[in-house]
Amino acid sequence: MCLTNTRKLIKRIALTLFITMVACSSLSAKSKSKPKNELVKEEDGFYYGYGKGSSLEDSIAIAKKDLLENALTAMVRVSDPAAKKITVGEEVVDERLGNIKPFSQSKSGDNVVYRIKEVDWTKNETAFQKKLRDTLVSDYNKLISSRDVAVKFELAASILSTLEKKGETNLLTYQDGATELLSRKVENICKTIAEGFEVSFSVKDCILSENPEIEITVKDNAGTPVSGLKLKTVWAAPYVSVLSEESTLEEVVSFVKTDSTGTAKIDFPLSEEYLNCVLDLTITTSFGAEKFVSPQMRAIDNISSVDARYFVASDINQTYSFANVEGGEFNVGALGHDAKAAKKEAAHTVTLEAFDIAVAPVTNYQYALYLYLTRNEDTPEYFVNSDYNNPNQPVIGVSLEDAENYAAWLSTQINATLRLPTDDEWEVAARAGAEFIYPWGDDDPSKGKKANYKGNGKYKYTSPVGAFETGINAWGLMDMSGNVWEWTTSMRNLPEDSEMRTVKGGSWMDGANDLRISNYKNIDKTQKYPDVGFRLVKEVSK
Repeated sequence: MCLTNTRKLIKRIALTLFITMVACSSLSAKSKSKPKNELVKEEDGFYYGYGKGSSLEDSIAIAKKDLLENALTAMVRVSDPAAKKITVGEEVVDERLGNIKPFSQSKSGDNVVYRIKEVDWTKNETAFQKKLRDTLVSDYNKLISSRDVAVKFELAASILSTLEKKGETNLLTYQDGATELLSRKVENICKTIAEGFEVSFSVKDCILSENPEIEITVKDNAGTPVSGLKLKTVWAAPYVSVLSEESTLEEVVSFVKTDSTGTAKIDFPLSEEYLNCVLDLTITTSFGAEKFVSPQMRAIDNISSVDARYFVASDINQTYSFANVEGGEFNVGALGHDAKAAKKEAAHTVTLEAFDIAVAPVTNYQYALYLYLTRNEDTPEYFVNSDYNNPNQPVIGVSLEDAENYAAWLSTQINATLRLPTDDEWEVAARAGAEFIYPWGDDDPSKGKKANYKGNGKYKYTSPVGAFETGINAWGLMDMSGNVWEWTTSMRNLPEDSEMRTVKGGSWMDGANDLRISNYKNIDKTQKYPDVGFRLVKEVSK
């Protein structure tokens, strides 16, 4: 035999062996999926049910239920071979198979087999469906004739739950001999109504104070309030990168009904552990609350689902803390005893109105909260880097516009006017009423490790705000020097149309000399840097 023919023969043999192995594996899988029972050998033309329990009574109940579910499943799989096994309510078993006798049972009584002829089952099922259809179609007719949405949904929930409990969701047709399922007709009506719901929140996607009052209003597609509608409410703590760890808080589930104006009050969870963390509130219809629920019922709930995001602060002044700076005339720029000051830092006098300034730069946590509540997906690239994404590290990788947008948003949340500081305001706040080169005094940052700068010996990247306690100034301001440069609205020694803006404070990437209060640099306002963050000032009413 030539070499070519030999190779072909080897390939044929290998293919035959492979097919044989697959076939054997398939047969083995089928045999494992079928209940093993040594009492009977199954015959064609019958449905079987098996039960093995701790007592004869348990075994009988299990076997009857298994028989009913197997028979119903077989009928569904005629049109849908991939259908999952049907489950029924225990109370349905005796209703359908109450008088049937065991086909076989072990001497100990812990192993029972039931069977029924397929033709007998078909007669049984036909009679059962007729009786059930008469009842449920009557309810369906009430459903379609009612103009009350709440009544429609109550009737629909009852019909669909009954069908699921009795295993008839995918079997019972609207009319005898027809193909259209009763369940689909009911589901389609509910889906159409749910798609037309307009649900509004009294407050949504925001920061709230303790004991918040939240209301929702439901209207139909014609703008008419939907009264008496049962709704499911779920409070849950989601996992959000940087903002939260995997939550251990349990979901808080409750049910409410809308009043005559279509409005319902939503209670906030009573436990204090739900304060000072992000929470999602999800509102849906309540089909899923029924004892027996089909996937289609859950689908209706999903269609109607709306959500709102909240952060409920126990003390908003602690969450966003500011220090007051009184107005007046101040000396800014280089100090006479600062030998390292450059010419660009020329001393000058300014007059400022009073203002408040944040005690720390905006942290990753605070910025992530803003992104989450505003559903803004423009996440700083450093949020995915473990060297920079600690919740208490200052946010970096934000442009001037990003910082200003944050300030505008937070202004609406705490009912104040927030903005970025000017470079003069920043300097006055950093000096805290003293003539110091650095926020803590005139000592170099290396003495006592007072700030995060290049070569500080404590941190290689940005540090959590306030990590250098000896660097906090007299007014309690943290990280005014080092850690990150901070955006200001000023254009120091720049033309009016410049795209550059002044930043202050020095950073973890700079030497100690750059941390001096009078020092500054100008950078492109549109860019996002790994060493630039920001803090806010709050305007004070005159």
